[in-house]
Amino acid sequence: MRIVTLSGGWLTAFDIDNHVRRALGPDLRTTQFLTVLAPSGSNLKVDAAVRLLCYANQCADRGMSVTIDLTGSPNALGYIGRMMFFERLHPSVAVLPQRPSPLETAIHRGRNGGLVEIEPVNRDGCDPGLPRRLIKAVELACANRPDIGPLKEATWTSLTELISNVEDHSCTTLDGFAALQVYRNRNNLVLTVADSGVGILRKLRPALLAEVPELEGASNGEILCESIRRGFSSTGEEGRGMGLQGCAEKALKYKAKLEIRTEDQRVLLVPSANAYEPDRGHHDGEMPYLAGTHMTFTFSLAA
Repeated sequence: MRIVTLSGGWLTAFDIDNHVRRALGPDLRTTQFLTVLAPSGSNLKVDAAVRLLCYANQCADRGMSVTIDLTGSPNALGYIGRMMFFERLHPSVAVLPQRPSPLETAIHRGRNGGLVEIEPVNRDGCDPGLPRRLIKAVELACANRPDIGPLKEATWTSLTELISNVEDHSCTTLDGFAALQVYRNRNNLVLTVADSGVGILRKLRPALLAEVPELEGASNGEILCESIRRGFSSTGEEGRGMGLQGCAEKALKYKAKLEIRTEDQRVLLVPSANAYEPDRGHHDGEMPYLAGTHMTFTFSLAA
């Protein structure tokens, strides 16, 4: 059995990746029995909850025995329960001390204006009201920003593009997810859209290499960064496949951090004055394998 022991404090998606990497190395697909242990003091931000959910569901779908042990962290159990985490968790995943019942978590649903609970997105679509609920949460949280009008419009465009990509291109029976949480004591909100499909690199790499053959030996992370820099479409068709570059442009304009996680790569783009400058981008290779494309935006509540 392999055990991933989380640290204390508020964890991000990148923290989850690092804990998995330290415990299992870059390829957890060879593991048969996996336990994720949350000790006292552990808690998961919304992007961390979605990242853990994707790991657990993908592992369980491959036939792995997965256990999430929250016995030592009842606060984490209650917090991610209010996010509808357990309703989205693969039914074969064991939860300790016990999996909360849907009735226990449903009473909290929709009661927090700063939380849009984890909602499924798949080939059949999503809740038609999901994009509007996400935008409403952004509007309420960022009401004091002078650019709230165009920020709402840009967020709407990015969200509908990302959700549409999951619906059209994920090519998996596993659900993708979208969720949002406002953290007022940190003056930010975190919005994440993730899927467990084939991942953007499967189309992006061959399409980019066809246009720029000198990138033949580039790493996946370098392909991601170069595609954003060039504004390259994964389809080669004007007006289509521009989700990655378009989201990066909009995140830059509104001073948001953007994390892109796919397969074994993670790229974090941190805005500078007018661009994602090279020294403000962070590229992490040899991340634990995670299928799909996972994008997280972190916006300041004040411009």
